[in-house]
Amino acid sequence: MTPNQDRAEAAKRLLSEDEEFVKAAVRQALEEILEAEMQEALGAAKGERTAGRLGYRSGYYARSLVTRVGKIELRVPQDRQGRFRTELFERYQRSEKALVAALAEEILRHLADNRRGERLRDGIRIAIVGPPNAGKSSLLNVLARRDAAIVASSPGTTRDVIEVHLDLAGYPVVLADTAGLREAAEAIEREGVRRSLSTAQQADLKIAVFDGAALPRIDEKTAALLDDDSLVVLNKSDIARPARPLVVNGRRAMPLSARTGAGISALLVRLEEDVALRWSPGQKPALARVRHRQALERCAVSLGRIRAVSEATAGEPGTVEPRPLEIVAEDLRLAIRELGRITGRVDVEDILDVIFRDFCIGK
Repeated sequence: MTPNQDRAEAAKRLLSEDEEFVKAAVRQALEEILEAEMQEALGAAKGERTAGRLGYRSGYYARSLVTRVGKIELRVPQDRQGRFRTELFERYQRSEKALVAALAEEILRHLADNRRGERLRDGIRIAIVGPPNAGKSSLLNVLARRDAAIVASSPGTTRDVIEVHLDLAGYPVVLADTAGLREAAEAIEREGVRRSLSTAQQADLKIAVFDGAALPRIDEKTAALLDDDSLVVLNKSDIARPARPLVVNGRRAMPLSARTGAGISALLVRLEEDVALRWSPGQKPALARVRHRQALERCAVSLGRIRAVSEATAGEPGTVEPRPLEIVAEDLRLAIRELGRITGRVDVEDILDVIFRDFCIGK
C-alpha cells in the first residue's frame, strides 16, 4: 500500500470513528462560507477600513443546522443595518429537498418492479385459457411432464382450476389449467368459467389456446382476453394446419400439437424468454414480501407529503399551504418507521429519545 493510500485509509477511519471531529470540520467549513458571504456583502474583510465598504459588522448570532453528521451550532455574522442575508441555509434546504425527492423517486422505482421479488418467491402465475376441447389440459400435462389433469374427448371435463408448480429456466412458475370458456348451462360449469376468467385476470402471463380443428372459426371469448401479457398458440397442428399463419387481434399464433409434442420446444423457449425479460433479478434488491412492498408504499406517501410542502410556494394559487413543522416532522417519522419495518433497525423509542433529548417537551 502506498503512503497516499495509507493516509486515505487513516482519514476514512478518522471520519467514521470520530463524529466530533467530523462535526467540527463541517462547522468550520460552513462558518468560513458565512464569513466569505459577509465580506462580499460589505465589500470589506473583517477589520478592513476602506472608503468603498457598504456597512459594518455587528457581532454574531447563533443558528442551529441539522445536517447528516448531526446538529451543528453555527456563529452567523450580522451587520448593523440588518441587511445581510446568507444564502447558505437556503442552499442547504434546497439540497435537502433534492435528497427527499431522490429518495422518493428511488422508492417508486422499487415499487414499479412488476412485483418481481414476490414473483420470484411465490412463483410466476401463468394461466392456460381457451374454449372447451382446445387441448388446454393436454398442454398442461405436456408442460408438467405428468398427468396432472384429466383429458377426455367430451367438452367441459375441467370444471375447476388445476395448478402445477414448474421450474422454467430457473424461475418458479405456477401453471394453471382452467375450464373452457363458453355459455354454460349447469351451475357447476358456470362457476368453473367464472373461476377461469378470474384466474386469467390475476395471471402474470396467459397462454391462449385456440382449436386448430375449429378453423376458420375463432373463439371470441378467448380472443377477448388477449393483451400484452398473452401468448397465442394454435393446438392440433398435427391434424389441421392453416395455409397461412393464424393472427388473432394482431398476435401471431404459434402452431403446436400437445398430442405429438410438435412445437412444444418453441413454446418453452418463448415462455423462458418472456419470463426472463420481465422478472430477471437484475442488480437492485427485490421486494420479496408483500409487507415490504406495503411498507415502502406508506413510506413513499409520507415522503410525497414532505416533498409537496417543500416545493410549495405560499400564497400562490393552487399551491399547498405551509404546514406546521411538527406535522412535517411527523411525516418524516412515519417514513423512517416504515423503512424500519423492513430493515428492523429503527424503533419508535429511538426517535422519541432524540426528541426528548434535543427539545424541551413536557418540561
